[in-house]
Amino acid sequence: MTVVSGVVLEASAPLRAAFGLAASDVRMFLRGEDVRAVKYPTAVRWLGEIGPLRLGAAVVDGRVLPCIDARAASPTSRGAGLVVSVSERGESVVLIDARVVALRSCEPAGAGRVVFDGAEIASADVVRCFDELHRAALELGKSSRARDRDDRRTS
Repeated sequence: MTVVSGVVLEASAPLRAAFGLAASDVRMFLRGEDVRAVKYPTAVRWLGEIGPLRLGAAVVDGRVLPCIDARAASPTSRGAGLVVSVSERGESVVLIDARVVALRSCEPAGAGRVVFDGAEIASADVVRCFDELHRAALELGKSSRARDRDDRRTS
C-alpha cells in the first residue's frame, strides 16, 4: 500500500482560491515535502486583495516572504503561519492562520485526491498556488499603478 505523508487543512475560501480547489472542498491535503514549518511571523504587512485572496508580506526567521491570509473571516489577530515551499522553484509562501486538521499519512485516490478519514479530499497543487500568487501580485501592481495615475490626473 502506497501512502503519502502530509498535512490536512481546513479549506477556507482564500485557500480554495489560491490552490484552485472546488467550492465543495472543505478540507485539503498538502504533501509533507511541500510544508516546511509552522512559524510565527515577526511582522505581517497586508498589501491588498484580489477576490477572496488577501496578500501580503511576512517576516519569518529574518526572511521576507509572500503570505496569504487563510482565514475565512476578517482577522482580529495574527496567528501562526504555515510555511509552504516549492523546492524546484526556490520559493516559499506563508499561509497565515491556516487551520491544521491533522498530520497524517493518506492513501492516494487518483486525480489529485487522497483518502482522509474514509473520504476523498483534494491534494493541493502547490505549484498552482505559486502561479496564482504571481498572477494576483501582478494584478495588484497594475491596479496600484492605475490608482497612482488617476491620483495624478485629479491633483
